[in-house]
Amino acid sequence: MLEVMLVVMILSVALLVFIQVTSQSITHSIESQDSIIAAGLAQEGVELVKNIRDNNWAVKKTAFESLFPSDGDCRIDYDSTTCSSGSPELKFDPGSRFYSDAGSETTKFFRKINISTPEPTKRVVTSYVIWSRPWNGSGFSEPNLNNCNPAHKCVYATITLTQWGGE
Repeated sequence: MLEVMLVVMILSVALLVFIQVTSQSITHSIESQDSIIAAGLAQEGVELVKNIRDNNWAVKKTAFESLFPSDGDCRIDYDSTTCSSGSPELKFDPGSRFYSDAGSETTKFFRKINISTPEPTKRVVTSYVIWSRPWNGSGFSEPNLNNCNPAHKCVYATITLTQWGGE
Protein backbone atom coordinates (compact mmCIF):
# COMPACT_ATOMS: atom_id res chain seq x y z
CA MET A 1 0.00 0.00 0.00
CA LEU A 2 2.87 2.36 0.85
CA GLU A 3 4.47 1.70 -2.53
CA VAL A 4 1.22 2.50 -4.38
CA MET A 5 0.86 5.78 -2.47
CA LEU A 6 4.46 6.68 -3.28
CA VAL A 7 3.94 5.97 -7.00
CA VAL A 8 0.71 8.01 -7.02
CA MET A 9 2.49 10.93 -5.33
CA ILE A 10 5.39 10.82 -7.82
CA LEU A 11 2.99 10.64 -10.78
CA SER A 12 0.95 13.54 -9.35
CA VAL A 13 4.04 15.74 -9.04
CA ALA A 14 5.17 14.80 -12.56
CA LEU A 15 1.71 15.55 -13.97
CA LEU A 16 1.61 18.91 -12.18
CA VAL A 17 5.01 19.89 -13.60
CA PHE A 18 3.92 18.79 -17.09
CA ILE A 19 0.72 20.89 -16.90
CA GLN A 20 2.64 23.94 -15.68
CA VAL A 21 5.27 23.68 -18.44
CA THR A 22 2.55 23.23 -21.08
CA SER A 23 0.64 26.24 -19.78
CA GLN A 24 3.75 28.44 -19.87
CA SER A 25 4.57 27.22 -23.36
CA ILE A 26 1.11 28.20 -24.62
CA THR A 27 1.40 31.62 -22.95
CA HIS A 28 4.80 32.29 -24.55
CA SER A 29 3.51 31.12 -27.91
CA ILE A 30 0.61 33.59 -27.77
CA GLU A 31 2.96 36.41 -26.70
CA SER A 32 5.27 35.60 -29.63
CA GLN A 33 2.35 35.57 -32.05
CA ASP A 34 1.18 38.99 -30.82
CA SER A 35 4.69 40.39 -31.13
CA ILE A 36 5.05 39.12 -34.71
CA ILE A 37 1.66 40.53 -35.75
CA ALA A 38 2.46 43.89 -34.13
CA ALA A 39 5.84 44.09 -35.88
CA GLY A 40 4.15 43.46 -39.21
CA LEU A 41 1.51 46.12 -38.50
CA ALA A 42 4.20 48.65 -37.53
CA GLN A 43 6.11 47.95 -40.76
CA GLU A 44 2.84 48.17 -42.70
CA GLY A 45 2.28 51.67 -41.28
CA VAL A 46 5.62 52.83 -42.68
CA GLU A 47 4.93 51.12 -46.03
CA LEU A 48 1.52 52.84 -46.30
CA VAL A 49 3.17 56.26 -45.96
CA LYS A 50 5.79 55.27 -48.56
CA ASN A 51 2.98 54.18 -50.86
CA ILE A 52 1.26 57.57 -50.59
CA ARG A 53 4.54 59.35 -51.32
CA ASP A 54 5.26 57.11 -54.31
CA ASN A 55 1.73 57.42 -55.74
CA ASN A 56 1.87 61.21 -55.37
CA TRP A 57 5.11 61.27 -57.34
CA ALA A 58 3.73 58.90 -60.01
CA VAL A 59 0.76 61.19 -60.73
CA LYS A 60 3.00 64.29 -60.73
CA LYS A 61 1.81 65.69 -57.39
CA THR A 62 4.14 67.00 -54.73
CA ALA A 63 5.67 63.89 -53.16
CA PHE A 64 4.67 64.83 -49.62
CA GLU A 65 1.23 66.19 -50.44
CA SER A 66 -1.12 65.20 -47.58
CA LEU A 67 1.82 63.96 -45.49
CA PHE A 68 2.11 66.83 -43.06
CA PRO A 69 3.78 66.64 -39.65
CA SER A 70 1.31 64.73 -37.52
CA ASP A 71 2.63 64.61 -33.94
CA GLY A 72 1.44 61.01 -33.68
CA ASP A 73 -2.10 61.71 -34.83
CA CYS A 74 -2.03 60.01 -38.20
CA ARG A 75 -4.23 57.10 -39.29
CA ILE A 76 -3.61 55.41 -42.61
CA ASP A 77 -5.28 52.25 -43.86
CA TYR A 78 -4.51 50.14 -46.91
CA ASP A 79 -7.03 52.08 -49.01
CA SER A 80 -6.05 55.58 -47.79
CA THR A 81 -4.59 58.34 -49.91
CA THR A 82 -3.98 60.74 -47.06
CA CYS A 83 -3.22 60.93 -43.37
CA SER A 84 -6.33 61.34 -41.20
CA SER A 85 -7.10 61.49 -37.50
CA GLY A 86 -9.25 59.01 -35.62
CA SER A 87 -9.19 56.05 -33.31
CA PRO A 88 -5.90 54.15 -33.36
CA GLU A 89 -7.75 50.87 -32.79
CA LEU A 90 -7.17 48.31 -35.54
CA LYS A 91 -9.96 45.90 -36.45
CA PHE A 92 -9.66 42.73 -38.50
CA ASP A 93 -11.72 42.07 -41.61
CA PRO A 94 -11.94 38.30 -42.20
CA GLY A 95 -13.08 38.82 -45.79
CA SER A 96 -10.10 40.90 -46.94
CA ARG A 97 -7.75 39.57 -44.21
CA PHE A 98 -6.63 43.19 -43.53
CA TYR A 99 -6.35 45.10 -40.27
CA SER A 100 -7.96 48.53 -40.59
CA ASP A 101 -10.39 50.87 -38.84
CA ALA A 102 -13.24 49.42 -40.94
CA GLY A 103 -12.90 45.75 -39.99
CA SER A 104 -15.61 43.82 -38.24
CA GLU A 105 -13.59 42.06 -35.50
CA THR A 106 -12.13 44.10 -32.64
CA THR A 107 -8.46 43.35 -31.96
CA LYS A 108 -6.00 44.23 -29.22
CA PHE A 109 -3.77 46.26 -31.57
CA PHE A 110 -3.52 50.05 -31.76
CA ARG A 111 -1.40 51.89 -34.37
CA LYS A 112 -0.33 55.52 -34.56
CA ILE A 113 1.93 57.04 -37.17
CA ASN A 114 4.10 60.04 -36.41
CA ILE A 115 5.39 62.10 -39.35
CA SER A 116 7.98 64.77 -38.63
CA THR A 117 9.83 67.17 -40.94
CA PRO A 118 13.51 67.56 -40.05
CA GLU A 119 14.10 69.27 -43.43
CA PRO A 120 11.69 70.52 -46.12
CA THR A 121 12.61 67.61 -48.43
CA LYS A 122 12.49 64.88 -45.78
CA ARG A 123 9.90 63.17 -43.61
CA VAL A 124 10.72 60.90 -40.68
CA VAL A 125 7.95 58.35 -40.29
CA THR A 126 7.56 56.30 -37.10
CA SER A 127 4.77 53.75 -36.86
CA TYR A 128 3.94 52.57 -33.31
CA VAL A 129 1.85 49.51 -32.48
CA ILE A 130 0.82 48.65 -28.94
CA TRP A 131 -1.33 45.77 -27.76
CA SER A 132 -2.98 44.49 -24.60
CA ARG A 133 -3.35 47.99 -23.22
CA PRO A 134 -6.78 49.44 -22.71
CA TRP A 135 -7.54 52.45 -24.86
CA ASN A 136 -10.38 54.35 -23.28
CA GLY A 137 -10.98 56.85 -26.07
CA SER A 138 -9.30 59.71 -24.24
CA GLY A 139 -6.11 59.31 -26.23
CA PHE A 140 -3.25 57.12 -27.25
CA SER A 141 -0.23 57.56 -25.05
CA GLU A 142 2.66 57.42 -27.46
CA PRO A 143 5.40 55.24 -26.04
CA ASN A 144 8.91 56.44 -25.50
CA LEU A 145 11.24 54.88 -28.08
CA ASN A 146 13.59 53.87 -25.25
CA ASN A 147 11.01 51.59 -23.65
CA CYS A 148 9.03 50.57 -26.74
CA ASN A 149 9.79 46.86 -26.95
CA PRO A 150 7.85 43.58 -26.88
CA ALA A 151 8.30 43.29 -23.11
CA HIS A 152 6.23 46.50 -22.80
CA LYS A 153 3.83 45.26 -25.51
CA CYS A 154 5.03 47.90 -27.94
CA VAL A 155 6.91 47.82 -31.25
CA TYR A 156 7.76 50.47 -33.81
CA ALA A 157 9.24 50.89 -37.26
CA THR A 158 10.85 54.09 -38.49
CA ILE A 159 12.14 55.36 -41.82
CA THR A 160 13.38 58.62 -43.32
CA LEU A 161 11.72 59.40 -46.65
CA THR A 162 13.14 61.86 -49.16
CA GLN A 163 11.38 63.86 -51.81
CA TRP A 164 11.82 62.62 -55.37
CA GLY A 165 12.00 64.27 -58.74
CA GLY A 166 13.79 67.49 -57.79
CA GLU A 167 10.58 69.11 -56.54
